[in-house]
Amino acid sequence: MMKYALTLFLAISLSACNPKEADTSVADDQIAASVNTAIISHDDVKNYKAAKNMPQATDAQVLEELIATELLRQAANDSKLLERDDIRYQLRLQESEFMARAFMRNKFSQMTFTEEQLREEYELGGQDKSKIEYKARHILVKTPDEARAIIDALRAGGDFVSLAKERSTGPSSVNGGDLGWFQAANMVPEFSSALQTMSAGDISVNPVQTQFGWHIIKLEDIREPAKPEFENVRSQIQQSLLSKAINDYMEGLRQNADIEIRN
Repeated sequence: MMKYALTLFLAISLSACNPKEADTSVADDQIAASVNTAIISHDDVKNYKAAKNMPQATDAQVLEELIATELLRQAANDSKLLERDDIRYQLRLQESEFMARAFMRNKFSQMTFTEEQLREEYELGGQDKSKIEYKARHILVKTPDEARAIIDALRAGGDFVSLAKERSTGPSSVNGGDLGWFQAANMVPEFSSALQTMSAGDISVNPVQTQFGWHIIKLEDIREPAKPEFENVRSQIQQSLLSKAINDYMEGLRQNADIEIRN
């Protein structure tokens, strides 16, 4: 006995095909099968194979899936399943989502960008401030008074590395407070915000409080990471431009629509 290759999605959705009730619109030589009063045409087989991306499947295999699905659809109708509010909602939702995806594919799948647009987006990518890297040291203490005393010592000519080894409670104290290179996003927000107001060589004027304690920061250097070669990121740039086009289109739809959100 042949086993149907039905997927869970196929069994649940009950919407993989839309067979025609028996009528005269389908010529006899175009009928692949009939299931009670429903007709499955050769076009149904071809369209299902394309829609499900099943190029290796035989027409006979596809037809068996369509027959099985139609049997389940008819059984669902006979069971009064469509009288349930949740089922009717799911069907409306699936239709809406399918139409939205189909529309967006039709509108944007063939969108192309000029070399000039790609190059411009590539250059803009180099201005992403989130990619900037910092090299810093810090001294971590428990109280603001301790931190201010250390700042005073530094202003009087104290050595940052020596003071970090002597006074810092952080794990980097053994390395003179050295944190190495990092991006601002890798640090807690308060620490990152302080860094972004400093220039290379600066020591924080005031102690910086975080969840770990009070910091005195020395920003040693700033650098931008090496930019990848244009050809190595061409596909990512195209995707970035496509995402922007979609976002712009959606924003235009919202602006031109009469939307009222009620609390």
